[in-house]
Parts: sequence; structure tokens; C-alpha cells
Amino acid sequence: MKLKRFFPIVLLFLAFLTGCLNYEQVSVIKTDNTGEMFIHYWSKLKTPYDTLLINQIGFYNSDSIKSQFDSSFIAIKNVEVYNDFTDSTIHGKIEFSYTDINRLNELMLFKGTEITIKEGGDGLKTFSQFLPSLITGFGLNTKELNIQLVYYLPGQVINHNADDLSRNKLTWNFNANNISSGYLLNATFRPYKLKETPSWILYLTLGVLVIVFAFLFKKRKS
Repeated sequence: MKLKRFFPIVLLFLAFLTGCLNYEQVSVIKTDNTGEMFIHYWSKLKTPYDTLLINQIGFYNSDSIKSQFDSSFIAIKNVEVYNDFTDSTIHGKIEFSYTDINRLNELMLFKGTEITIKEGGDGLKTFSQFLPSLITGFGLNTKELNIQLVYYLPGQVINHNADDLSRNKLTWNFNANNISSGYLLNATFRPYKLKETPSWILYLTLGVLVIVFAFLFKKRKS
């Protein structure tokens, strides 16, 4: 079954089924608006029935995940779904590259999020993404819904509304409580003059991803 769902509905539905959802998204953007993205989400399973239901719906099915990113401007690099029995969690991961960040809105997962990079005055550019409101209910504990969005922008950050800034790395953290009415991620930056993002940024990001994968692999082995 294909995941024909909007971004907030996907998150809430998973959280409602399992009572817990963690979603991490990391993207490295280059000066020509191409880039790479890594998505990792996981839920804590309360009963074996949770696993059966989730598998039937397709949120943790490799083929269903791939189908959501089947597009001419997307190149999928890796998809992985697995259970971690040490903490009773189920994980989904996908890594892909894109030819234009402004086209990510065409994917069903990102419908309504309005991810864009626009030209501004004085040689500046503005990155923005709208995170639609997450209206919760039905007994869902919103403290167990955690979202982290990380963007490496291709330039010097001038101003932003992120929770954390480290060089050109911006991090936003959310739960359903602090985006009950929606939230607009915003950052203005001065683009690098190089055609490509500086190599140190790519190496740093690659190092982070390697550490993440190594940690998850170690947990599965233990």
C-alpha cells in the first residue's frame, strides 16, 4: 500500500498507532539548489499487533517508502527497514539526492510544507519550510512525538529562527505542542561563491551519517 499521506498526517498517524514517534531529517543543500537528504524515523511498539498493522499500512515497508520518492528529480541511494528488539522499536530510513530542493514539494510526503530557496536583495537568499499544524487528540501523548529537522545551507547564515546554529548547520526541534498552529522555518544566508558546497561541509556531514549508521548497526548486532 502506498503512503499517500501529507507530512503531518503521516507523523500523527504513526504516533497514534504506536504512542511514540521520532522523526529526524538531515539535508545538505548546494549552491545550485541540488542536495542530499537523509530521513530516519522510528516508533516504539507496544504489542505484536502494532507491527502487523504498521506493516500492512506500509509506513515501514521498503517498497512503499521507495514509491514515495519515485520521481525524475530524485535518486534513491539507500532504503532500510528493521526492528531493534533491544528496545522494541521499528525503524525506517531513506537516503536520496535531489536535483532541485524547490521540487521536493511535489512529493506526497512534503505536500503542504512549501520547502523553498528564493533569491533576495543584496545577494542574499532565503530558505523556508512550513511545518503544518499537528492537531492532536484521541489520547495521544504529544511529548512522545519528536521531530528534528537539520539543514546545511550553502552559505553564511545571516539570520534564522532555528533552535541551534553551528557554522552553516541549522537545527529545529519540535513536538506537537510547539507547532499546534504551524511553524515557518526561516533562514537568510549569503551564498558561497563556489559552485559547489565547500568540501569540509560535505566531509563533516558524511562523517555524521557514518556515525549514525555505525551506531544503529551496533545496536542491531548487540
